[in-house]
Amino acid sequence: AESPVGGVTVWSRRLARALAERNSKYDLRTLLVVTHPDSIPPRLTDDDGLTQTCVVDSMADRWEILETVRAAIDRLRPDIICPNYADVCYAAATLARASGARLVPIAHTDHASYQDLMRFYDRWEGAAGVSDACRAWLAPLAGGRPTRKIVYGVPVAPAPRTPERAGPLRIAYIGR
Repeated sequence: AESPVGGVTVWSRRLARALAERNSKYDLRTLLVVTHPDSIPPRLTDDDGLTQTCVVDSMADRWEILETVRAAIDRLRPDIICPNYADVCYAAATLARASGARLVPIAHTDHASYQDLMRFYDRWEGAAGVSDACRAWLAPLAGGRPTRKIVYGVPVAPAPRTPERAGPLRIAYIGR
């Protein structure tokens, strides 16, 4: 089963909550596009109204899937869309430009798949990279459009814990 949980989802949710708590002039919403709604952890489906779910049928025709995602975007009535990760998200976001939405993709990695998406769906108004490496490949694609480096991360303790002398060093890998 797929999981919509990843670093970008967690970042988006944290940022949306922080903006809402500060009564910011910004209203950030996260749209989770999934094929298995039961894969969404309960903490992502709470009633804060900041996260919506778009369930697509993976067996449907690709145009039907695209229309489902585009309709979900339209219901949010965004001024700015930050598409992420998947071809269908970029395609639907590009179609949403017809209703006046602007695209500002975020390069979360320097993986070739992101570069391919941003090169193919090149109708964006500006973009951000999360590191110098991301911004380095992003700037030439921008062709004069604004790009910025906006670093985000995970809060860490001021100093690492000292491992216990007895027993093995405990390591956890958390991700997908």
